[in-house]
Formats: sequence, structure tokens, C-alpha cells
Amino acid sequence: MAHANHYSKIQWVPFPHIIIDNFLAKEDFIELKNDLEKAKATRVIQSSFKTTNENKDIFKADDGLGDAPKKLISRMGSNEIKNKISEIVGWQSKNILSLSETDDFSGYSPYHVTSRGGFLGSHVDHSSIVDNKFIHIANSIFFASKDWHQSWGGETILFSSHGLRAIKTVEPIPNRLIIFIHSGGSFHGVNRYTPDNNTDRETFYHDYYVKSSELIAFRTVLLKQIGKSLPYTK
Repeated sequence: MAHANHYSKIQWVPFPHIIIDNFLAKEDFIELKNDLEKAKATRVIQSSFKTTNENKDIFKADDGLGDAPKKLISRMGSNEIKNKISEIVGWQSKNILSLSETDDFSGYSPYHVTSRGGFLGSHVDHSSIVDNKFIHIANSIFFASKDWHQSWGGETILFSSHGLRAIKTVEPIPNRLIIFIHSGGSFHGVNRYTPDNNTDRETFYHDYYVKSSELIAFRTVLLKQIGKSLPYTK
């Protein structure tokens, strides 16, 4: 039997996004969970944040994570996801650049882990890379935890354009992918995560960019699609 994704319709509030459940085939997700479990003893922290606005760890996405995580990262950076972004925006450029296509992920890492008590406050991500040559226009987040229950929290929050009011929460259901359009108003965060055991909240994250010379064309098409202008900086 062929594997089938379950796509939500494109959602426009508070900013354009789409949710894909069962992103990986069942056997591929099992392999991913197994590789991540094996990597716990050897994974290397790249950054650790313990502040009033953030409590989580980011690990290096190196060969130590195993083959399944590498395949996932590659797929998140592939034309499959770029085409889905183009569909959301209504823009057919073939020049979308993914994070995994940049040198050393441009200094970032796609593998994030939130332990019990962790959270992430309202924020927007970096606006550009490579000295503003590429503008950040979309994000994806894959929920890779081996288990999750509603009482644990840890939902991804989508905020209003000023980042002050939570508009929507997205449950971190294992094997779910969310793609959203990034701008200076795409505030998002994570509810406090309180599992009743030691299960980590594990996610893989990806960014997508266009050349700064294409930003005007991108914004023009996006304006026609959603009926309002989103803020970008160059």
C-alpha cells in the first residue's frame, strides 16, 4: 500500500501555513526514532539557551545522528517542500534556496530538543543570510518526538503580527510537518513543555530563502494571494 500524507488546507491566519500529517512513511519514522534514540549518548550540543524567553538545546546535525535524520533533513530541503511553499504563495520561482543547501547550515542547526520545563517565547527568526543576499521567506518544522500527549503541552504557537497575542496553536503530533511563510510579522513560539516522563520534544527545523533581487516580485505575488503586505527587510 502506498504511503499517503494528510494535508490540511492552506490556512491564512495569522499568516499563511499548511500542516502535513504522516509526513514520513511509518517505517521511515520508526527508523528516525531509533536513530535519534541511539544518538542521545553521543550527540553534541551546538547551542544551549536558558533565558527568560527560551529554554532549549540545539544539537549539531552531523553524521552522529544517523542516516534517517540525514534523509529527513535532505527531504525538508528538497524541491518537494520548495514546491509546496510556491503553492502557498502562488509564486513559481525555481530559485528558492533551502538551509541545507548553504554552507554548514549558515551557522544554524536543524535539530532542536526541548526537555521537561522548556519553552520558547514569541519571536521572529533571522531575516536574511550571506550579508543580506538571501531573504528568509519560509520555515518548516517537523515534530520528531517518539510520543506526545495533549496534557504535555509544547504546542507551537502562531502569534499576531506584533507578537503579543496567541492566535493559533499547532499540536506537536509525532510525524507532523508544518510549513509557514516567514516575514517580520510571523511571530511564533512554543508552549511550556511538561511531559509526565523524560520524553524530549524533538524537532527538525528548516529555513527557505530567495535572492534579495527577487524580494519585490515575491512580495507582489504574496500580496495578491493573501490581500495584505507582509513586512520584510533587506
